[in-house]
Amino acid sequence: MMKNMTDVFRMLRSYNKKNYRLYVICTFLSTMLITAFGMMMYAPTVRQVLPEGGDSRKQVMMIFVLAAVGCLVFVIYGGSLFYRMKSREMGTLMALGTPKKVLAKRLLSEMSALCLISGAAGTMAGVGLACAIWQIFRLCIVDSRQMQLVFDYRALLIALVFLLFILLSAFIQGALFLKRTNIMEVINESRRSEPVKEVPSWYGIAGVALVFAGAVLGYGHSGFFINLFHWYPPAIFNILYLPIFVGLYMLMLRIVVRKGSKRHPYKGIIARNMMKFQGRQTVNNMLVLTVLLAGAAFGIFYIPMMGTNLLMSTKSWEFDYQFRYRQDQDILSKVDLYGLAKEHGVTIRDYSEVPVINLARDGENFVEDDNNKYHYEYEEMLEEADFISESGYEKITGEEISIEKGCFGVIANENTASYIISRDVELITNVETGETLPVKFKEELYHEMMAGRYYVLNDEDFDRISRGLSDEWRETLVSFRVDKDKYGFANALFNEIVDHTGKECEFPDYYDRVVKMRDERETGVYWGDTKEATKISFADRDSSDFRLYWKYMPQFRELELHDFVRSLAVFLMIFLFIAIICMAAAMLIAYTRCLTIAINSKQVFDDLARLGAGPRYLFGAVREQIGKIYLVPSGIGFALMYILYLMIMYANDGSFTRNELLGVGVCLGVVFLLCGIVYAGYRYTRKKVLEILGIFTKTNTKR
Repeated sequence: MMKNMTDVFRMLRSYNKKNYRLYVICTFLSTMLITAFGMMMYAPTVRQVLPEGGDSRKQVMMIFVLAAVGCLVFVIYGGSLFYRMKSREMGTLMALGTPKKVLAKRLLSEMSALCLISGAAGTMAGVGLACAIWQIFRLCIVDSRQMQLVFDYRALLIALVFLLFILLSAFIQGALFLKRTNIMEVINESRRSEPVKEVPSWYGIAGVALVFAGAVLGYGHSGFFINLFHWYPPAIFNILYLPIFVGLYMLMLRIVVRKGSKRHPYKGIIARNMMKFQGRQTVNNMLVLTVLLAGAAFGIFYIPMMGTNLLMSTKSWEFDYQFRYRQDQDILSKVDLYGLAKEHGVTIRDYSEVPVINLARDGENFVEDDNNKYHYEYEEMLEEADFISESGYEKITGEEISIEKGCFGVIANENTASYIISRDVELITNVETGETLPVKFKEELYHEMMAGRYYVLNDEDFDRISRGLSDEWRETLVSFRVDKDKYGFANALFNEIVDHTGKECEFPDYYDRVVKMRDERETGVYWGDTKEATKISFADRDSSDFRLYWKYMPQFRELELHDFVRSLAVFLMIFLFIAIICMAAAMLIAYTRCLTIAINSKQVFDDLARLGAGPRYLFGAVREQIGKIYLVPSGIGFALMYILYLMIMYANDGSFTRNELLGVGVCLGVVFLLCGIVYAGYRYTRKKVLEILGIFTKTNTKR
C-alpha cells in the first residue's frame, strides 16, 4: 500500500525499469569509453611518444574530441528517450494535481543519482578497459620496457568534466520537459513521432558538394594563408570544416526520406515512411555514426601507412648493414667487427669505410613575427649538413659519377622531397676554420639507405673544405653485406655501437650543433637543450624514441624487420586503441538506435501482420531500415577518410610514391575488414530486432 509520494515514485520506477536501464546503459558506456580514451591519451608513456605540438598529438586530440562529442550526443539521445518514455507517468501525476515543484525535485534527484552512479561505474570500468586493452596488446603482440604503461590519474578529470556535461544536459532536458503546461501533450509525448519533411533531389548532390568543399577549405586554408601571406591562421579558421557536417546532414536527410523510384514507386514504401516518421533522430544518429566510423578508419589507417612505408624502404636497402660514428668516439674496429660476426656465424662481405664531414650550409631562416606572421632571413650558417666525397659515393655504390668543382649533388629517392634535403644551398662553411666554399646544385643521385641526408662534393672541394676539422666534426660511414644474416649478430652489434658511444653523442636527430652555436650567440640558449625538447637515453635504447630519433641510429635490415613492432609499439597501440574506441562507440550507438526503432515500431508491425503482411515482407522492411542505419554511415565515413588520406599523401609532394600507393592499397583492404565488422554488427542487431518484433523467417532462428 502506497503511503506517500516516495512510494509512488518507487512503484513507477519499478514499473518502468527498461526506461531507466536504457539511460543508465547510455551513460555508463559513454563514460567508460571516454575515460579509457582519456587515460590512454594522457598517460606519460604515450605523451613521451607524442610530444606537445606534434602532428600525431594534434590528430589524436582531433579524434578524441570527435569521440567525446559523439558519446555526448549518444547520452543526450538516451536522455530524450528517457523523458519521452517517462512522459505518461509525469503527465498522469500532473493531472492528479501534483505540483511541478515536487515533480521537478523528484525528477532531478533521480537523474542526478542515475548519472552519478552510472558515471562513476563507467569511470572505473574505463580505467579497467584501458588497462585490459594495453595488457592484451603486450601479451599478444609485444612486451618491452617502454610498454610498461603508467597512468596519470589526473586524466580522471576528463571523465569528471564529461560527467558534468551529462548532468547539465540531463537538467536542461528535464527543465524543458517540465516547462510544458499542456497535460495531454505531456501524456502523449511518448507517442509523438519525429518526422522530417520531404527534401528535394538536389539535397544529395548539394550535400556531396558541401562535403568536398569543406574538406578542401578546411585542409587547404592553412597552406593558402601560409604560402601567400606568410601568416598562420588561428584555430578559429577550423570552422571552415563545418560545411562537411552540413553536407553530411543534407546527404543523410536525402537518403532517409528519398522517394521510391519512378519505375517501382511503391517498393519499400512502408519502410521508407517508417524511417521518415522517426527521421530526425535517425539522421542525427547517422551523422554521429559517420564521424565515429571515420575516426575509426583514421586510427587504423595509420598502422598500415607507417608499417608499409618502413618495411618496403627497409627491404629495398642496398646493404644489410650501414652505420656511422664520429671519429672522436672509440667505436669497435674492423677486426673487432669481424670477430663479432664470426662469433655469431655470420660472414661479412663488400665491406667499405667512407669519410663524412659535418659542415654548415646557408639558407633562409624561418623567423616568427607578432600576430602569427613570419618572414625569412638569410643565414650564411643556417644549419648542420653532412657531406661525402665523389669518390666516397662511388666506393659505396659502385656507380661512377662526375661532380664538377663548385657543384654538389644530393642523395635522394622517390620519397625524398626538397624540404628533407635542400637543393638551394649556395654556401658551405667549415665551422672551425671559418673557410667557406660557394656551391651550386647539379644533380640528384639515388641511393635508398643514404637518401635525404648526404650531399656529395667534388673530391678537391671535399679535401679543401675539410681541412682543419677536428674529429668532432668528422665521421666514418661503414657499409657491408652479410651471408646468412642473423638477428643475434645485428642486436649484438647495435649494443656494441651504443656501448662504445659517449654521452656527447646522446642526442636526437633534430639536434643541430650549428643552430646551437647561433642561438647561444644571439639569445644565450638553444631550444634543444631545454626541458621542452624531446630527450633520448642510452639506457632506453629499446624505446621508440631512441630507435626512431637517435642521430647515429644504425641501419640494420635484420634488426629493423625483427624489431619493427617493438620499435613502434606505442604508436601502434595508440592508433589501434583509437580505432577500437571509435568503432565500439559507433556500434553501441547504432545498436541502441535500432532497438529503439524496433520498440517504437512494434505496434505498426503488429498492425501490418494483421492486415496480411507476411514474414518475408516484414523482414524486408526491417532489413531496409536497419541496413540504412549501419551501412550508409559506414560507407560514407570510410570513403571520406580514405579520400582524405589520398589527399594528404598527394599534398605532401604533389605525387604518389611507390610506398604510398602500396600503403593506401593496404588501407583499402583494411576498409573491407572494417566493413566486415560493421556487417557482423548489423546482422546481430537485425536478429535482435526481429526477435523484439516477433518476425520469424527461414533467415533467422525460430523460438
